[in-house]
Amino acid sequence: MNEVRELSERQARLDGVIEQLDRRLDSIERRMTTLEASMRRGFFWLIGLMFISWLSIVGLTLWKLGGYRKRVAIGSRLRTTITTVYFV
Repeated sequence: MNEVRELSERQARLDGVIEQLDRRLDSIERRMTTLEASMRRGFFWLIGLMFISWLSIVGLTLWKLGGYRKRVAIGSRLRTTITTVYFV
């Protein structure tokens, strides 16, 4: 009878340990989910900034090239020619 009581006490202790581990793992899982969402937001910000930077560089380059093309005018007409554009 004494052995049965010891086994039931051990089982109760193990059940308590398992419940505590379950709570800790749930806490870790919640923190990982929060971290994942934060990293995803940061990644989208990074991609957005890179895209905007790329668009601004392309836009400024096209604007600058358009300015050179307008300067090549002969007489009253605007003539498009193939020219070498040197960036300073």
